[in-house]
Amino acid sequence: MNQQQLMLLLQQNRITEAHKVCEQLCQTQPSNARLLFLMSAICGQLGDFAGSESYCQRVIKLHPRTAPAWYNLGVAQLRQNKYSQAQTSLKKAISLQPEFAEALCELGNVLQQQGDNEAAIRRYMQALKLKPDFSQAHHNLALAQLAVGEKEQAQQSLESAIRHQPGLAASRHQLSLLFVEQGNLDAALTQAESAVSLQPDNQEYLSSIALLHRDTGNLEQSEAYYRRALSLAPENSRLVSNFALTLIETGNHDEAIERLNDAIRQDPQVAELHYNLGLAYSRINRLSDAIHSYMNAIELDKNLHQAWTNLGTLHMLSGKPQEAIDCFDMALRLAPDYAEAASNRLMAMNYCPEFDDTHIARQHFEWGARKENLHLAATPIPAERPPSKIRIGFVSPDFREHSVAYFFLSLTGLARRPDVEIICYSNTKNPDRMTQRIRSQANLWRDITKLSDQATADRIYQDRPDVLIDLAGHTSGNRLGLFTLRPCPVQITYLGYPNTSGLAEMDYRLTDSIADPNGQQELYTEKLLRMPRCFLCFTPPEDAPEPTLPGSCNDTITFGCFNNLAKITPRMIVLWSRILQAVPESRIVLKARPLGDPNVAGYFRRLFMEQGIAAERLELLGWVPTNDHYAAYNTIDIALDTFPYHGTTTTCEALWMGRPVITRTGTRHASRVGASLLHAMDMGEFVAGDDQQYLNIAIGLAHKLQSGEHPYRNIRQRMATSPLCDQSDFQQAFLDQITNCIVSVSTG
Repeated sequence: MNQQQLMLLLQQNRITEAHKVCEQLCQTQPSNARLLFLMSAICGQLGDFAGSESYCQRVIKLHPRTAPAWYNLGVAQLRQNKYSQAQTSLKKAISLQPEFAEALCELGNVLQQQGDNEAAIRRYMQALKLKPDFSQAHHNLALAQLAVGEKEQAQQSLESAIRHQPGLAASRHQLSLLFVEQGNLDAALTQAESAVSLQPDNQEYLSSIALLHRDTGNLEQSEAYYRRALSLAPENSRLVSNFALTLIETGNHDEAIERLNDAIRQDPQVAELHYNLGLAYSRINRLSDAIHSYMNAIELDKNLHQAWTNLGTLHMLSGKPQEAIDCFDMALRLAPDYAEAASNRLMAMNYCPEFDDTHIARQHFEWGARKENLHLAATPIPAERPPSKIRIGFVSPDFREHSVAYFFLSLTGLARRPDVEIICYSNTKNPDRMTQRIRSQANLWRDITKLSDQATADRIYQDRPDVLIDLAGHTSGNRLGLFTLRPCPVQITYLGYPNTSGLAEMDYRLTDSIADPNGQQELYTEKLLRMPRCFLCFTPPEDAPEPTLPGSCNDTITFGCFNNLAKITPRMIVLWSRILQAVPESRIVLKARPLGDPNVAGYFRRLFMEQGIAAERLELLGWVPTNDHYAAYNTIDIALDTFPYHGTTTTCEALWMGRPVITRTGTRHASRVGASLLHAMDMGEFVAGDDQQYLNIAIGLAHKLQSGEHPYRNIRQRMATSPLCDQSDFQQAFLDQITNCIVSVSTG
């Protein structure tokens, strides 16, 4: 073999064969600096950086002033993480050849690895001054600029790199990540697609574009890219974890659970795998398995505040609000500004009879003060008026098959009035047929699921609603942070939450004189606006089955409660057990999705058994389809409300299905909504002021039904003609309140 044959092998990219030939030639010509230098480059191409370093040192020993040899030596040392030596070698190359742009760039790389990004930036700039079209230097400069927070400059550098070398996949990938951070997902997707087309077998790029497709709602594409990435790296636990999230979103929970369990068997110490397994289990109502998975995640990473938050949510769903609060407290100790945990904690307090009204209000006020300190309030658009057309903006995560929607539907008719315009700012993550129904009735629809609070506020500034109404309060998916930015001159909270928002920037809260009687103002940061009648108007489903007559379907009196389990406190079970004991052979039916979990159902069975109620007198139902849900009311005779947190939608559902509802009032809004609903139907005799009265009403009604008396044969008809379903009257009363608010603000 001779040098001519060696060069031919290199031209044919037969690097391994070239390495063998060059090694032989170097052995026969140990002083041939050209061959030694070539050998150092071949070793570098093959990833043998120690070999490359050795051959460079031999070249330098023969010709110490050869700048390329010092450069190759520095590169080989850098690849071996010998940063100090690499810096020395590269500086020597530059001293010998001051206009050596590649050496300046590699020196920048060394400095970046050492954490001196400012110095690295200077070196990259020097390289680019010498060689303006040096795309790799533009790319590396961008990485250093990102490290020091110069994101705008980094974007310019990446764009320059791509302009000079359109095929530089790494720059396109990095620019995609930068666009994601900016919230510009369309631009991010364009760059990610280019990166993948340039390097179709790059697992990192495939994973990145899969995540982008999931974030933009294209779950089919996300799944396809994740499968391609996993074919390249099937044991990458992080990749499996991310893929599982896409599978969960597509509803493929079984595969998600299987893949996560397989990954955990291979690598049981990865907290993220256990966390995502908890998500998958919770989606299919395997709450006990989900709790176990979150506990495993926490055991591996005690700072995983999201796991503590989700664990708290599961305890709340399982009927244990105090345990939920303990979990939310732990999450907030780890992440004091974690909004989801803070709102969930406040929500949970409404369920607990242990907390008095003043304490709960104070907790909301303290949250509001902290929240507003985190945001620099924007200058609101000055109120005009009164306007000829009122623009009302509604903000909600619940424009979907959700309790809130069945009350909000009563307001969508306002959009048909010539003097009103309805704007829906939807934070709805999983739209459905109800979403389409509401969207079709609104004048303007804004999807804010991917927008930050500031970006949403900017959108609202442009839309210029006269009033902005929060429909969520501290419930899941709320956007209360948006209201601290004061994007609208009049801000109101309504409907979705039974307490104050706690925000000084929230001007009003819409309620009525029964739900919030006089003397309650000190419990709210908002000024209370009281509707002349009930503050709610219900839109029943059109396909609800016909109600049967209470007492006609069962051999024995059957009580029932379909409220969520957090509302069913041990105190309520004691009271209900007294009712069952006073009405011989009577039964009670509880229905809530979490009761489909055997452990959750077992917990409630034990609570009743402790009160002497045999298992055969208790029926526990889990999730059923919507139509079957309404039909289930026909299996009970009397609906029992909860305390201190009443049912709202379930009360309206029971009434629509012809079932009398017995409620017990307290002093705070959550414990007075049932009274407002029943008084709106002129059924105040079913409203108790204390436990004994609640007991007496339930027992008395049961005895009447047992004797064949039916005091309310046409509850559905009564409801249909009551203020609870009078949309026209409700809309006018609502609009009057809104107009008064606008006038009040505009006149100072």
